[in-house]
Amino acid sequence: MLPAFRRAIRLAAFGGLALFAIGSAAQSAAAQHAQTPIIADLLDGRLSEHSLLDAALLASGTEHRSEFARHRFCIDRCVAVTREALQGDESQVEIAAAALQAIHHEILVGRFVDHCNNLATTLDRGDFNCVTASVVFQIVAERLGLDSHVELLPNHVRCQLATATQHFTVETTSATGIQPIDPHRHGRAITPAQLVGKLYYNRALDLLLERKFDQSLRHADLAWQLDPQHVAARENVAIVRSHWAVAEAQAGRFPAAISLLRGQPVSRTTTLDDSPSAATILSTAQVFVFRAWIEASHHVGSQRSTLRDQLLLSIAEHPYDHRLLQMLQLVPSA
Repeated sequence: MLPAFRRAIRLAAFGGLALFAIGSAAQSAAAQHAQTPIIADLLDGRLSEHSLLDAALLASGTEHRSEFARHRFCIDRCVAVTREALQGDESQVEIAAAALQAIHHEILVGRFVDHCNNLATTLDRGDFNCVTASVVFQIVAERLGLDSHVELLPNHVRCQLATATQHFTVETTSATGIQPIDPHRHGRAITPAQLVGKLYYNRALDLLLERKFDQSLRHADLAWQLDPQHVAARENVAIVRSHWAVAEAQAGRFPAAISLLRGQPVSRTTTLDDSPSAATILSTAQVFVFRAWIEASHHVGSQRSTLRDQLLLSIAEHPYDHRLLQMLQLVPSA
């Protein structure tokens, strides 16, 4: 793979995770899942008809009713343990502290694992990261009537608790993580729907590593739709498309590779081209694909003329591609 392409790919790494090799279906996640009531509820930005727990479990790949019921019971038990520990006259901060203790005693009983991006895994096994821990705290906090929201920082997620007189940071990966807010370190407050988008974003990375490329792309696209302000989510869509295109080119499926790089998700007010880093990732992949296509058209025996005809037709339909090839001195002979 070209060194420049490797450098471009690193732009969308999250939490030090390097992304590599991808391929498959380029349809929009909204089109793929529009029939799912929870997804439809998420896409209006409010998550008004379904619980955060159910939406987060769906984003984590939970499918069966029995699994949803088991995980709901886990949260119910944690809320009950918290209430049993209260006397009835506690402050909001004391209630939040009791909830965080109960969460770490009842649910987050495993290890902190940076790439434990699946809420169902957290509820089943106890391993967690900052995203799944914050999802659990936010769910429990809502059940207890606390004024809490989730905050997104570079490479980190945490919660923030508001009382009548003060705001507190809740570092949910620690059982004693409640502290007065630091005015010099703050992130972007995100909605429950945007928080679920973060789960889809992380799940896309997991699927990418598993080489389930079509699912990875659908999750990445949905993550971007749920939080258009999340720059890394937009870049991740470009990364998925680019790696898939490279894999298609390496398999000799050049028209499919270029089609991936030209395709755009639907139902979007912004495009990948609006992001300089995403556009760079796509353009770098185009160079790789065109170089491989031209080389193959010179050397692949009986398929040589077919490959050349496909290439000429492709660039004839897209003037930008022709200009790119001219700039790189890669224009094929007719």
